[in-house]
Amino acid sequence: MSWSKAITIASHVGPTSYKITVTPKGDTEVFSWVKFHGKKRWIYYKFRKSANFTTGNFAAPIEISFNGIPFGSVVTGNIC
Repeated sequence: MSWSKAITIASHVGPTSYKITVTPKGDTEVFSWVKFHGKKRWIYYKFRKSANFTTGNFAAPIEISFNGIPFGSVVTGNIC
């Protein structure tokens, strides 16, 4: 099981709330992880379809990576 290269999808300054949704294009089940700076440390959060989170009071990037089971897949994502 290998993960895609991490992609920077946003940057923030100060606490900011986000919702990320991921939709696979095909029948492959896709897992995702998002990396962001929380209140005291980096957080790695694994999810399937969507994730809601609030960043800490820092200036930092937000990264995401994907893994298709059993094979890779094209995905459509949205962050707001």
